[in-house]
Amino acid sequence: AASQRLFASKVPFAMSGTAARTHACMTSQEAALVAFAGWQPELFSRPRAAREVPDADSFWNAVLTEEHLNDLVVLRNGIDLLGLQEESVFCTDLRRAFDAPSVSEFLARLDLRELQANVECIDPDSKLQRDVLELAGSLGPAPSQKPAGAQSPLPETQAAVAERSSLELKAKAAAALRSSGHSTASSLYVCELRRQPLADRATSCCQKDCCDSLGRSNVQWTALWGHDDDGLFVGGPLSGKGLHVDQRPESNIGKNWRGFKLFALWPGGSVGDDVLQSCYGEVFSPPLTTKQTA
Repeated sequence: AASQRLFASKVPFAMSGTAARTHACMTSQEAALVAFAGWQPELFSRPRAAREVPDADSFWNAVLTEEHLNDLVVLRNGIDLLGLQEESVFCTDLRRAFDAPSVSEFLARLDLRELQANVECIDPDSKLQRDVLELAGSLGPAPSQKPAGAQSPLPETQAAVAERSSLELKAKAAAALRSSGHSTASSLYVCELRRQPLADRATSCCQKDCCDSLGRSNVQWTALWGHDDDGLFVGGPLSGKGLHVDQRPESNIGKNWRGFKLFALWPGGSVGDDVLQSCYGEVFSPPLTTKQTA
């Protein structure tokens, strides 16, 4: 279980390269992974379970014609069924980096000058996600990407923003946390990995996406369909994104290429409001707190 790595986008629609299961048909490995994450397998039983569809046609029917509020639709083995295998979606350098044994090593294998992302980890006490630059700064002087005494051509405030947004700087901070044995280093999570914006290209790291599988002639009939700025999420065992309300109001299609992703959705209204009030920003990783299991 500890060797599983996660490479995923977001849901409520999900296409999984590894099986998405309900409690009734979980394999022993999957049940062990759920228990390892601190969750109860019974939570995956219907009516709580995600709704699985049997084939690509059923999936597209759900995407294009059905209501998605408070629903999670899963197409098992959808990566293969829709022709979105890694070799057709990602460049060679990115695929090689995916084989890294840790998130720090994943970042070290990439040309970070071409990329942008947030890098976060889990505070073991509060369960909140923390920025690696903030945490690394607590170890001593914050890492910098410019030599001592060097002057930036940008105004001071703009230069500070540009340096703080640097993925190279965030990778240095992540490496510093790991080399110091910091308690958060094992929960590193790369969020919204994209290419740097240029006038002649999209920022997505994906060379192919769901709209290519569906067909451009069909995509034009949807109210909104965009993949140019899709972000990748890369993490290790028990890392993940904290509880939040998604910044985008439309439905998402998530793709899970490697490892296992545990996704939970709370309904809108009073139930969801109560959970947000008590656990906003928290990652539900073991050991789960009393309020997380209430």
